[in-house]
Amino acid sequence: MKNPHDVIVHPLITEKTVATMERDNVLTFIVTINSNKQDIYNAVEELYEVEVEKVSTTVLPSGKKKAYVNKDVKKLRIYDRALLTSEVISNRRGYMIKGILR
Repeated sequence: MKNPHDVIVHPLITEKTVATMERDNVLTFIVTINSNKQDIYNAVEELYEVEVEKVSTTVLPSGKKKAYVNKDVKKLRIYDRALLTSEVISNRRGYMIKGILR
């Protein structure tokens, strides 16, 4: 099994993905290009301590891979976890996500 931090590059947090998070409870991540759905499934379950229902992936024209992860839990809880983990991952890998946490 791959290290979850090697599978998920960083959460994708934009106005559109936050709206999707709030409305449909779908998290969006940029993942490594060689990650498969099972790797993403396991990484999200381990990092966020939740049960994942479905993983969808797409490869962007820029060559990056985007994963959409569906989960049926209390929306605020998973939303807060995504924002908290995005800061941890961003600091670990040198990304800067400003103004996300309260």
